[in-house]
Formats: sequence, C-alpha cells, structure tokens
Amino acid sequence: SENMQKMNEAITQYQDVVLKFPESTSAKNAYFSIASLYEKKDDKDAALASYRKQWQTYPEGKQSADALLAAGNILFERKSYDEAIYTYKKLVDDYAENSNTGKASYKIGLTYLAKGNLQDAEDFFEDVLNNDVDIRTKHLAKLGLARVNVEHERYSKAIENLQSVLS
Repeated sequence: SENMQKMNEAITQYQDVVLKFPESTSAKNAYFSIASLYEKKDDKDAALASYRKQWQTYPEGKQSADALLAAGNILFERKSYDEAIYTYKKLVDDYAENSNTGKASYKIGLTYLAKGNLQDAEDFFEDVLNNDVDIRTKHLAKLGLARVNVEHERYSKAIENLQSVLS
C-alpha cells in the first residue's frame, strides 16, 4: 500500500540521519522513530531491535526512556516477563526523573502479577501509590492491588481499593 511505502521511506530517511549525522539531536531520537514506524507496520521484532538501539546507542536521547517503556510493553505482550521486568526496571533505575517511571513501576507490578508473584506485584503497586505519578497510573495501581487482595482473599481490602478508584 501507499502508506506502507511511505513508512518504509521514512525508516530509510531516519537511518540516513543516523549514518550521516550521528551526533545530531535528530539522530539521538531516530531509533525511537524507526521503532514506532516498525510497530505501525506490525513488525514487533524490528521495533524491539530499534527500541533497544535507541537506549543503547543514545542513552542521553530524549526518547530513550520512552523506548524502554515501549520495548517492555512488547515483551510483556509476548509473555517474555523476565525480559519485560528487566527493561522496565532499567527505565526506573536509569531515568529516575523521567515522567514514565511511575508507568514503568506499575508495569513491573502488572508483570509480577501475570507471573503469579503476588508479593512483588503488591510492592510495586504500593510503590506507584507512594510516588508522584499521574492519576490514571495511580488508579491502575489501585486496581492491581485489588487483584492482589482478591488473590489473597482479602476482599474488604480489595473493595477499599476499588472504592478509592471510584471516588
């Protein structure tokens, strides 16, 4: 399709920028843009490889933290839980000041929940609630805690978690 052709052309142009002007501001975020285009094309392998190149080649790039979050999400979707946790934790550890750290902590909790590791899931959901994150992420963490509490048969606590989201 014409759209696919345009995406391929854009990928080639971004790759040219990295090759010809590797120290430019544009190059420092190019791999993220390339990865996003691969995701739109539904080529998750190529997207994952480009997200990795983003934070490995340009750790100081503005979108390197975004690349870690996006890569973690692909790994989570694939049920590569240990790799996803590693990737989300790298964002939290290496980009502590980034606005995505709360989302990454939530995603770590969600990944532990998917693995059946309730204690670690609970710890990360609590961590989200104790940090300065957006209200949506706080609500998601409360829903995660509600799920943990249901698994532990702590139903009144689960109801409290749910009510706090609804209020």
